Amino acid sequence: MSVSYITIAELIARFGEAEIINGNDPQNSGAINHTMLEARIADVTAEINFYLLQRDFTLDQLDENLRGLLKKIASDLIRASYFQPELPTLVREAETRARMMLNKIADGQLDLRDLGHMIQMKQGDLTQKIRQEI
Repeated sequence: MSVSYITIAELIARFGEAEIINGNDPQNSGAINHTMLEARIADVTAEINFYLLQRDFTLDQLDENLRGLLKKIASDLIRASYFQPELPTLVREAETRARMMLNKIADGQLDLRDLGHMIQMKQGDLTQKIRQEI
């Protein structure tokens, strides 16, 4: 079994328990349907893995910055899945951006190694700027 990019607890922290319940409680029990949500997580994990494998990447090869990016992509795709078929505009836009990024990774237009380096450089620039302002 592969490692998921996001957990139920992280989804709750990101979107709030009420939203997660509303999107994953078809029987209106007032509780998260863990089986349904775990299936959504597994589906999105498989989808992201498919894109990464087009470039011979696996999760264990990625640094923490890129794992964070993939966590965001996973959360946006999972969120979109439970709003189907009527996605709010912001959810649709986030899903579109996530899929575009995955397509760019698969097509080789976006190299995760380069992206990881750019993220580290930007963080270093930000840290330097903060230190200068203190």
